[in-house]
Amino acid sequence: LILSIEPVSTLAETLRARLSQDSKWQVRQIALGAESGQATFNVMRGDVFSSFLTPDPNAKTPYSDANQVIRTEQVEVDTLDRLVPALQEQFSVKNFYLKLDTQGFDLEVLAGAGQVLQNVAALQTEVSFRPLYLNMPSWKDALSRLESLGFRISGFTPIAPSVQFPEAYEMNCFFVNSRFL
Repeated sequence: LILSIEPVSTLAETLRARLSQDSKWQVRQIALGAESGQATFNVMRGDVFSSFLTPDPNAKTPYSDANQVIRTEQVEVDTLDRLVPALQEQFSVKNFYLKLDTQGFDLEVLAGAGQVLQNVAALQTEVSFRPLYLNMPSWKDALSRLESLGFRISGFTPIAPSVQFPEAYEMNCFFVNSRFL
């Protein structure tokens, strides 16, 4: 079972069209956070940079042109604690892999997952060594928070490896739940 969470309406529609033949892949047009409700979501020129957070105007990176707000959308926000139990029951799933890619908002998503984290066998998150957004957590804070939740670092990979960008801006971080070790 794959559950894709996509708050941007046009991207959610594109995903639904592409996976309409796969009954084990679902798309929910919502965002995840620490609490359920409604919120304003920033859609960026480069849609992979879309976020609840505001781009840092002082962040001079190779991504600066793509990381500019072109519009906002009101989105429904849910928590993993509300979303996951129904899926676990519907699909008889106990443990799962969690991939977070929320452009600086991953710790907020984890704050809404306190009850279901025990069932996350492994997870993937992105950390930024040079913050792209205002008020985003540092990579040190992100790693520390995940370790305090019982996750152990398994590995790192660069997000956009290139000789053009010799400095590491962002990395995918892989963790395993110490309960499963």
